[in-house]
Amino acid sequence: MSEVISRTIVTDSIVKGFMVEVIDGEPHVTTLGPVKVSGKVNETQARMALKRAGYLVPRGTAVSIEEGGKKTYTLPLDKFIEVCEQFGTIE
Repeated sequence: MSEVISRTIVTDSIVKGFMVEVIDGEPHVTTLGPVKVSGKVNETQARMALKRAGYLVPRGTAVSIEEGGKKTYTLPLDKFIEVCEQFGTIE
């Protein structure tokens, strides 16, 4: 059996925002989303995705980012090296 190389790519992310407000001394949490985003995102990109989806995202809004989907690619190691050599990424 030959050696293989595998890579897992995040294909999309699920983003939610959470705002906490104190009303009459009671904490209230408002959930924004969920919004599906292509690829893997950071907190800034998550906030931008919520805004693009039409949500108001004030300062202090917490965000939650979950992996929505993954794709794993596997290739025999010798084939991987051959492809890298063609593109000059390996010597």
